[in-house]
Amino acid sequence: MKQLNILPQEGFTLTLTLMVITSLLIVINFYIKLIEPNDMQQTHMIRLFRIEPSRYFQSAELLEASSELFFRSLSFGIFFHLNHFAFWHGLTFALFLAGSRLGIKVLCLPLYGRGKDQENPESLLNILFYLGIGIGVFLSLFFLLLGKQFSPYPFFSWYTGIAGLIIWLVSYYRLKTYSKLNHLTYLTLTHETMKEKIAKIDNIELLGIEMKDRDINVSELSPLLFENLSGISYLNAIFLKRMSRYLQRKILVRLAILSVLFGIELLFLLFFKEKINIPMNEHSFSKFLFLSAVPGYLIYIGESYSKFCFYHLDRPLLRYNFYRERENILATLKIRFLYSIKLNFPIFVALNICFGTYYFNFFTPKIDQIIILVITQAISMILFSFYFLYLYFLLQPFTEGLKSKSAMYNILTFIIYYMGYQLFTFTKSITMPILLVSLGIIVVILIIGYLAVVVFAPKTFRLKS
Repeated sequence: MKQLNILPQEGFTLTLTLMVITSLLIVINFYIKLIEPNDMQQTHMIRLFRIEPSRYFQSAELLEASSELFFRSLSFGIFFHLNHFAFWHGLTFALFLAGSRLGIKVLCLPLYGRGKDQENPESLLNILFYLGIGIGVFLSLFFLLLGKQFSPYPFFSWYTGIAGLIIWLVSYYRLKTYSKLNHLTYLTLTHETMKEKIAKIDNIELLGIEMKDRDINVSELSPLLFENLSGISYLNAIFLKRMSRYLQRKILVRLAILSVLFGIELLFLLFFKEKINIPMNEHSFSKFLFLSAVPGYLIYIGESYSKFCFYHLDRPLLRYNFYRERENILATLKIRFLYSIKLNFPIFVALNICFGTYYFNFFTPKIDQIIILVITQAISMILFSFYFLYLYFLLQPFTEGLKSKSAMYNILTFIIYYMGYQLFTFTKSITMPILLVSLGIIVVILIIGYLAVVVFAPKTFRLKS
């Protein structure tokens, strides 16, 4: 394959490129919703003060465009003036931003009420938002990798400004004449949604674990799935089977993020592999191995899984002594750990593909190194699956409202995230012996944690008041 000669952008041109890709590829995704249930001002004006939606949105968009055009033109114009360019370049880009943002809102109006979730008219827009963010990040990095082959200057020309003005006028006219706007607004902004948003503000801790009816698997389950289970094990197994859709959706989000990162990795290898000279020795491999294990603390499901199980199963049962008996706690720990491994396994495979691709491109493949790489990933998955389960059973920090009342739990949770961050800075001094000792210490910690649960959990695993 012919190697592309790509020169990176510098200084003023790089700043303009960042302005363009950030504004038009990433931030624009936050403007796809014209009707926004989370905007209490919209709900108050339309539902409480009974302003006609069409009139409200026309006035709101005109006011927003005027204020943003003024402040953006001023800030962008000053920026260009300080860099010895004409002031009007900032005005043209501000016009294009105003047009593109109103345009995307109007284009997305027909998507309200089109999703599978009929209780949530904006469900399809939520999917589009996350998809747009992923594609935007991917394209942003792609344009940055193109270097000087991508020119941001056309986005600051008079032609772009005129195009932005035309887009805004056409979009505003479409907004004014869109016959279904009032109906879609009343469908989306209901009194129930307003009460729901207020309730969410009052119970912010519950946002991450709330479920809807569609998240519960109500289909008939085969008895063969649970024929060898009884008691607490059966209760946990059927609970996790019924509630699996919610947890699997969280896994899919993480896999989508990894897919975007893997795409970026492939672009990097396609364009820049020949320009990177990595010494293929044991020290460089140990650093790579170390870095491959650290991201597990961010990507694997850990604390959110424990919170979910507490709120939807343990919370009402912790009042009973039998539920806190040692045998029942160990049975619960076992089945939840195994299910955690089952949930995290697709992430484990995806991480091995990402790091394996990098390894095969920059290192001479060796069987022992490949085995160590997979084992390291497995230990990382087990650690971050067990860590929060151990803390949960030993400290059980949560109240009925999911607020943490345990200072020790909060400290240890902070430590794991802080240590994960600090480990990224430790790679320069890592060696293979240090890495192997670290992995051994992790295994010892897992064993000690299990013994601590056996001894102390029956006394500490109770509902906080």
